[in-house]
Amino acid sequence: MPTVYWLAEGDEAEEWALCTACYAEAASEVMIVPGQVTAWGTCRSCGEWFSVRELLDAKPGGRRSAPSGTCGCCSAWEEDGSME
Repeated sequence: MPTVYWLAEGDEAEEWALCTACYAEAASEVMIVPGQVTAWGTCRSCGEWFSVRELLDAKPGGRRSAPSGTCGCCSAWEEDGSME
């Protein structure tokens, strides 16, 4: 559930938590407030570290108990066999 603020409110904006459906409707009008920490995970194919938001199918239980998934580059490679 992202925490957001409305861009139109400027410096006076308050933070609001929105469910996924509500965020989808208001995405063009709001800015997500960054969390206190970032989450990192590893790609199951290449082993590199990425933000969890960049990993497809992220699941817990990877290397060093970090989430693991497939990075965008490896995902493209698996889909069509080329590195584009």
